[in-house]
Amino acid sequence: MNFLHGDIKSENVLVGHYDTEVVYLIDFGLAEPYLDEQGKHREHRRLTKFNGNFLFAANNMCEGISNSRRSDIESALYLLIYLLNSC
Repeated sequence: MNFLHGDIKSENVLVGHYDTEVVYLIDFGLAEPYLDEQGKHREHRRLTKFNGNFLFAANNMCEGISNSRRSDIESALYLLIYLLNSC
């Protein structure tokens, strides 16, 4: 969909009520496109403030570097580890 979610955490991931194999991702308040107007990847930039959740934040976000697709995947992995440990 060409967007970064930017706030992957347990509160933003829902499982379907009738079909538990369906997973929903909600709250796109921090979402942003990762491609510019020419269809090229946006350059990394320094952030002035932290947005998101520290518990599931990617390393780049903690170091003040803008989100990337890798950041969303890293956050999703942290979320999976969190859920596996809480069982």
